[in-house]
Amino acid sequence: SRIFVDSKARGRYTLESVKPADNVIFAATGTGEAPHNAMTAELLRRNHQGQIVSLVSVRYRQDLGYLSAHRQLERRFAHYRFVPLTTREAENTDTDNADFVGKLYLQDVFSSDALSDRLGWEPDPANTHVFLCGSPLMIGVPAHGADGDVFPIPTGMIEVLTHRGFQPDHPRVPGNVHFEKYW
Repeated sequence: SRIFVDSKARGRYTLESVKPADNVIFAATGTGEAPHNAMTAELLRRNHQGQIVSLVSVRYRQDLGYLSAHRQLERRFAHYRFVPLTTREAENTDTDNADFVGKLYLQDVFSSDALSDRLGWEPDPANTHVFLCGSPLMIGVPAHGADGDVFPIPTGMIEVLTHRGFQPDHPRVPGNVHFEKYW
């Protein structure tokens, strides 16, 4: 069956605010990777000059459905990097495993001192946009309280990024942390 999709993207989860030299980080869990893949393709099609990193956290490596495509992009574009993370492989759960690293959640990676090693550069809120898509627990959208934002438990990416100097994007207050509230 045919379906019509308007020729112009609407909503706030778009690349509209990303300038050609800005750095872009896509952080996703599971199927949240899909819109980021389309956005990555668009940036590369535009000859985007800034760094582009896609981090995807899944339970098992076999859940990385686009791994070979990401590796091809890394070979073709020096400014693109793909960082897969897992939570249920032996190196994530078995402390006796020689390669044990523990569960790798996006929030933990962004809270760690090793973030710049994983990305290949240090993210700076002055020139970096972060796009979050996937589990609401990973995103961690705060509630607006009388005394300011109230972050959910467990800690989500928005709180982690706020502590790093990033600002959530809102209709009246543009920021550099973009996220979808869809589930």
